[in-house]
Amino acid sequence: MTVLTPPRVAPLHAAEGWEVLTVCTPSGFVDSRAEGGGLAMVVGDLDRESRLHAAGSTSVWFGRGGTATVACLSAPPVLWLGEHGHRLAPDVPSRRQELLLAPGDLLVLCSSDVLEHLDRGLSHLAGLTDGLADAADRARALAADIGSASPTGAAVVAVWAPPTSSTPTEEDSP
Repeated sequence: MTVLTPPRVAPLHAAEGWEVLTVCTPSGFVDSRAEGGGLAMVVGDLDRESRLHAAGSTSVWFGRGGTATVACLSAPPVLWLGEHGHRLAPDVPSRRQELLLAPGDLLVLCSSDVLEHLDRGLSHLAGLTDGLADAADRARALAADIGSASPTGAAVVAVWAPPTSSTPTEEDSP
């Protein structure tokens, strides 16, 4: 009898302003490390026979001020869900691309195995957050949906949610 372990959805601390959720099954991997004042991550699938990293992976570096650098090596592109719609990145496969996200923008990285199990692929994910105003709620909804739909692989959902500063203004002064 084969027993499938449900994917684990876990929060991960990233660079200031980033909230990152990981979804990982025993057949996927999410590697992370602090790098250059930010967080570098690699997402992919494990080779079914050797249990080593498969050839394809997506990497991202989350930096300060909403910057993210993405690169996909024989892997699906990253889905960028922004205030003005969504798009895939990088623009050119196998090239590194720097992105500048606005507050509330989300990045979704899916391994090939995860993407195979999403009913309608990345377009399905784009529609899941309609009607949810809070960026963290949108990220959790995406991670939960990916986790429930994906018996294999790994994914990362990240939201750029910088802390709001409450500096006093002249109107606030007595």
